[in-house]
Amino acid sequence: MHTTIYGVPMRKKHKTVSTTSVRLSAHEKLCAERMSTLIKTIDELRSDVKQLHSDMNKGKGVIAFLVIIGALIGSVLAILKFVK
Repeated sequence: MHTTIYGVPMRKKHKTVSTTSVRLSAHEKLCAERMSTLIKTIDELRSDVKQLHSDMNKGKGVIAFLVIIGALIGSVLAILKFVK
């Protein structure tokens, strides 16, 4: 049975095994390229996250150091006021 579009009969195209095989092969190649791109991007994101984590830890250390120095200076000033 033929389908018609605007009264023009259309024949169904039958795909051969070789045509399907070529299309599947091209699809697999495209998927492999996409997968390698995704893996590369994920690796780059991991390294960026590690760098951000390192920077954050350095910042925490600096803040802790400043808090300790501030506490020491505050203690010294409190002692000096108390002594007077």
